[in-house]
Amino acid sequence: MKLTKLALLAVVAASTVAYSAKAAVVGTTTNYSKLNISGVITTNAGYTLGNGVYKYKTGTVKFSNKDLIARFAEWSTNDLTAWKTAGAQLEFDWNSYQPIVADKTGTNILFYCDTGVSFAFMYIDWFYYYGPSLEVYVNKDPGSDVYNYPNNIAYFEFNYNKSGDAAHYVSFGSNGTGTGSEKYTQLWDKNGNYTTWTDSETASTVDSGYYNDESESSLSVKFSATGHGAGYNPYIY
Repeated sequence: MKLTKLALLAVVAASTVAYSAKAAVVGTTTNYSKLNISGVITTNAGYTLGNGVYKYKTGTVKFSNKDLIARFAEWSTNDLTAWKTAGAQLEFDWNSYQPIVADKTGTNILFYCDTGVSFAFMYIDWFYYYGPSLEVYVNKDPGSDVYNYPNNIAYFEFNYNKSGDAAHYVSFGSNGTGTGSEKYTQLWDKNGNYTTWTDSETASTVDSGYYNDESESSLSVKFSATGHGAGYNPYIY
């Protein structure tokens, strides 16, 4: 059985969904980082039968930012073409602490990936558990603070559970932890006023769960983020 690419994010047929013709802005953010995600799902993929011999197989599905954005557009009944025209991209919003789809400005939010719809969500926690930290603090004006958490525990969760579409039920996150890291740099001027910040995060998690209502499935996912901004990042610093 050949698996359809990113079938885990399948929704009801497009002909039954009323799409918005414009890339509607549902919120704004002032602190965000560019987000990249790549994942692989492995699951049972049926069997072949020949001469009384059953051969059971597994199949894999790979996905990345492009695939996720397409499915988030479907979930939210937005037109993917309009999103592409608006420059849709994945980001991590530090104001609401969740992944988002934003337009090309970076500050206009098109979709909240954790709270945008009631029947599905994608959630990331960079700081599920903190590990030991390294820090270089320049205690003067102007000055800086650079710290690094090289051994955090990160968390990734993905769920799709829409009424009437039980065949595509997906649930990963019960054990979705793995290694993560975070580095943050904060600068301030001669008057002690915060001027700029930069950040970078990486994580890799492995989990077992449901894919298309198949319980013997696994998800391996890598995700990373990089950002910068004026002043300071109130979530991190």
